[in-house]
Amino acid sequence: MGSQSARVKGKNITLPVSPMIVNKRAMIPVRLAGEALGLDVKWDSKNRMLAVSRESVSAVLKLNSPFMVKSPGGWVDLGVGPALKGGILFVPANFFKEMGFNVRWDSKLKTIEIF
Repeated sequence: MGSQSARVKGKNITLPVSPMIVNKRAMIPVRLAGEALGLDVKWDSKNRMLAVSRESVSAVLKLNSPFMVKSPGGWVDLGVGPALKGGILFVPANFFKEMGFNVRWDSKLKTIEIF
């Protein structure tokens, strides 16, 4: 948190913006993280909808709504919805958990690991 550096698949990269905190939730730039994790990320700016898929899991989220529709699984409350900041779309870190990844938060180091 507060840094634009990240490690993706063993390589150091520079993020376009730092992850941020919204309503006590860590928010991650979805396109960069999603693509690094092998997700298909599609943003519909006209309808303000985000569609993400991975293997047999897919999700649809609406900007600023904490609810996502997950298939399979139905409605999921993420606690905070996707947010736009500086033209970059952020999602809460627990979104990646819902997509089948492990998410680890280190409160001492203020780091997030998604694997």
